[in-house]
Amino acid sequence: MKGKKIYYRFPYNLLKALENQNSSTGQDPEKNSSKEGLLASINDGISNSNQKLSVAFLDILKKVLTDTHVTMSDDEYNKWHSFIMDFVEKQEIEYLEDGEESLRFRIGEDILCFTNEINKTSMSIVIERETPGDNGVAGNLISRLDSIIKDMDMIAYKYVSDNGTVQAFLNEKTGFSSEMKGYLGVDVGSVSTNVVFVDENQHVIETVYTYTRGRVLDALKNGLKEMMTKLPANAVVMGVGVTGSSGELAKSILNADIYKTEIYSHAAATIHQIPDVRTILEIGGQDSKVIYINNGIPEKSKMNEWCGAGTGAMLDAQANRLGLTIQEFSELAVKAKKSIDFRTRCGVFMDSCMIDAQAKGYPIEVIIRGLCNACAHNFISTLGINRKTIEEPIAFQGGVSANKGVRRELEDYISEARDKKVNLVVPLHHDVMGAFGMALIVGKLHKKTGKQTSFRGLDEVEKIMPEVTECARKECPKNLGKDRRCDIVRLRIGGNTIAAIGACDEYTVEILSDKDAATRKETSAADSREYTGSSARMME
Repeated sequence: MKGKKIYYRFPYNLLKALENQNSSTGQDPEKNSSKEGLLASINDGISNSNQKLSVAFLDILKKVLTDTHVTMSDDEYNKWHSFIMDFVEKQEIEYLEDGEESLRFRIGEDILCFTNEINKTSMSIVIERETPGDNGVAGNLISRLDSIIKDMDMIAYKYVSDNGTVQAFLNEKTGFSSEMKGYLGVDVGSVSTNVVFVDENQHVIETVYTYTRGRVLDALKNGLKEMMTKLPANAVVMGVGVTGSSGELAKSILNADIYKTEIYSHAAATIHQIPDVRTILEIGGQDSKVIYINNGIPEKSKMNEWCGAGTGAMLDAQANRLGLTIQEFSELAVKAKKSIDFRTRCGVFMDSCMIDAQAKGYPIEVIIRGLCNACAHNFISTLGINRKTIEEPIAFQGGVSANKGVRRELEDYISEARDKKVNLVVPLHHDVMGAFGMALIVGKLHKKTGKQTSFRGLDEVEKIMPEVTECARKECPKNLGKDRRCDIVRLRIGGNTIAAIGACDEYTVEILSDKDAATRKETSAADSREYTGSSARMME
């Protein structure tokens, strides 16, 4: 059995990370000058060091300065440099394996493995001890790292995996906190069910993307179970918000704190990363939408819920027909120098257009670019978007935004009408923006009200079973005849009904006390007032 694993994780500020990803010039000359000086010092340290572990740590600092938005103060850099030169350089280390991304070594009586990772949304340092014990030189190495990281201005979590249990602790000037606190956002759509956990500081900690497959309850159970597996054991859920086409059902299943439409949830997540965004284009698996933003407030929107043209469903169907993964489909699209103009704007007739193009000998990449072109044109025409007046910055999100071919065709199509080059900004976590937005919204609600979450928890959700029954009230408040009674979906835990979907208020009173029913109605009304009448505060 392996020993303890220490994992230092630094989640990024997504606004700054996205700015860093999309900018190539325009940085402060003084900061560039300071950065150049630090890089020169790091390069000297790398070339003069005989310790592979020192080089590995110095390489992290170099990557931070060149590949991320993260800035280090002189004091922070000096602490890292002192740790490397005054501690690591002086150790007697036996190097066992030197991999491309890892370093395995013996220090004192301990065998350790060191790895690091830097991506678009976080960076991490992992130290795994293959031998038990917390003392000795290896223990001192971890203590020295603790002392540096706890004093950093940047948010950091120290994950400790011991005997199969993982706990995470937030860095504070006095040490590390005892738990990780945050909020769950859930988006239940027709194609996918997404769950996002955002910490108190609005950093995305974990995401889950799973398929709904028409089974909302099962998708929620699976999504929550996967999320709880990813989160540390000491994570505390302070609030839960839901959205999506089945969001109201999900609210009943989870006993969530708040439900909002996809317009609000997507807008909240986008504005968090692009504060001055004016237009949001979202293409999902089976629907699409456009949201117009004015001063941080969703002003108007339009949604396509019924036609598959201009959505991911159309692309998925054609990719499957061609025997390609959607990733291969995307890569081939950007290779094509020419596109076919498929005359039809209907996904139903796209098959015959493709067969005709193949019969004429068009290369596969040209056909695929034509499909991406059709998707872009269908999206614009179906939603009635005026390409000449659409305002920038324009965000492009949803699952289809990962398709480089569609993104290029949308940019070209809008640029053609504007007579200038238009760039679409793809936010980080673009495929789970609805869930991300709800985590942000419920976080703001919790901080404003201080109310304890009503979330029933994974264990209770696992016990829920649906039961379809017909309303048996003697006097129907809708005056429906006996042969036209409403179908009610009861959600039950054991012998207790916890919610009745499709029921009127009078029916609900039969399964809840008058006091509980009144409280639920009052809470729902308060949520609506807070987030419908005060959109500006939600988008702060």
